Amino acid sequence: MATTMIPLIDIKSFHRYVDDSHARFSNLNQAEQLQTILNRQHPSLKYTIEVENKNKILNFLDITIINNTQGKYEFKVYRKDAITNIQIKPQSNHDPKILKAIFKGYIHRAYSICSENHLKNEINFLIQVFTENGYDEKMLKDVSNQVQKKRFANKNEIPSNSNNLPTISLPWIPIISPRLRRIFRKAGYRTVFKSNANLKTLLTSKNKSKLPCNSTPGTYLIKCKCSKVYVGETKLQIRTRVQQHQKFLAEGKLNQSALALHKVNCNEDIEWNK
Repeated sequence: MATTMIPLIDIKSFHRYVDDSHARFSNLNQAEQLQTILNRQHPSLKYTIEVENKNKILNFLDITIINNTQGKYEFKVYRKDAITNIQIKPQSNHDPKILKAIFKGYIHRAYSICSENHLKNEINFLIQVFTENGYDEKMLKDVSNQVQKKRFANKNEIPSNSNNLPTISLPWIPIISPRLRRIFRKAGYRTVFKSNANLKTLLTSKNKSKLPCNSTPGTYLIKCKCSKVYVGETKLQIRTRVQQHQKFLAEGKLNQSALALHKVNCNEDIEWNK
């Protein structure tokens, strides 16, 4: 599809992430032309379009893109108006290194996204948010400075081989876990810690008992040893629908089951139970 569209429209750049795309055109009319072409490809497709506002600003994913009208673009982190700024509290039952890593991840994202003139404001905003959530401001500033030094450090630094060590995963227990880390490190192991069970881990669907196989409605596939397959969809329990096919075959009601009709004309066995 792209090979037939690109020659028709002057697309300056095009970037796609899952269902969202960002593109630059010579004018708005060309953008609308591409939108029309895309929506014609299939009846279920419905592309919408968003353009720069009067201030030459456009939000895309988690990035605010600012057109400075001088041939360059500036970038900063985009946040929806409904953001709550709530973070994991420092008193929560997590390894303190994980809590620091969360903040450190936001700082790294700031360096990855923000233009130089927006970077300081983003870092100050992050420090303010985490301080409001109970974190020590001095610790946050120290972490921010560490990230800055690391990003600008000599890239020829010899990498550590600690990631090649055998890894042990343990539940996080205050006081005890740091001691265990030191013991395992001396023994040549790397330790990582996970939080203990909470309401989320107790109530999420992965911990619920699984329904018996074929006990729900849905799409099903039945194979015949002649290499042909039958794909069906039912609102009944799948096993009930399979039993219906078998019953129609036994009673000779071939007009009610394509599987039954196939079996009559095929000498191979149908794999009913697979």
